[in-house]
Amino acid sequence: MKANSLAAQLILPGWCACGCGQPTALAARNRPEHGLLKGQPNRCLPCHHERKPDFRVEDGGCWIWAKSTDRTGYGQMHVGGQRRYAHREYFERANGPIEPGRHLHHLCNTPRCVRPDHLVPLTPKDHRRLSAKLSVEKVADIRSRYRAGERQVDLAREYGVAGSTIALAVRGETWV
Repeated sequence: MKANSLAAQLILPGWCACGCGQPTALAARNRPEHGLLKGQPNRCLPCHHERKPDFRVEDGGCWIWAKSTDRTGYGQMHVGGQRRYAHREYFERANGPIEPGRHLHHLCNTPRCVRPDHLVPLTPKDHRRLSAKLSVEKVADIRSRYRAGERQVDLAREYGVAGSTIALAVRGETWV
């Protein structure tokens, strides 16, 4: 099955297929050429079938959000007049509400991915553990190298983390 057809199947009846998150009206009449039956939900809001898709499918299977993102790279969209994270919206469309207190973890480690089967709800503790760029072993190496005179900024660049992450690790405030 093509990824795009899989994506189309996850758009629930009664919700616009463009991914805008808006509910559609019921068809006023039968239009078999468009797959519409009177009284059944329309596939799209008027003119939305011409809209730019919300995501593109990449070779690795990720559905990469193609619209607005926040400063950390997570897709954002408006649903019912409220701003929501796109990955949460797509996950909930496919799986129902996320249990309160759970965080969604991207199994693909791609914040812009909105593919529901690339997401799993976790406790905050498990989410932090799986999302961390540093392991206990790496933190031990960082502390040792810092004590030997290496600069925090150089260690941060090498490990691909913020300088504040290195500072917290060196001081023992994280990764105890």
